[in-house]
Amino acid sequence: MIETERLIFRPFTEDDLPKLVEQRSDPDVNRYLGGPARQNAEALATRLKFYMECYDKFGFGSCAM
Repeated sequence: MIETERLIFRPFTEDDLPKLVEQRSDPDVNRYLGGPARQNAEALATRLKFYMECYDKFGFGSCAM
C-alpha cells in the first residue's frame, strides 16, 4: 500500500467488485476502457481475480485508489 496526504493505493480485494461494476457501468468511463461488452459483472469478476493474482505471483499489480 502507498499512502499520500490525499490518496491511498492498495491491492484490490473481492470486496471491490461492486464498486468496480458501478464505475464500469458509466458509459463515459467505458469509452476509455474497452467498451461495455468487456465491462459486464462476470468479465469484471474475472479481471478482478487477475488483478489479485498478480499481487500473489509477482508482488505488484493494478491497485485500487
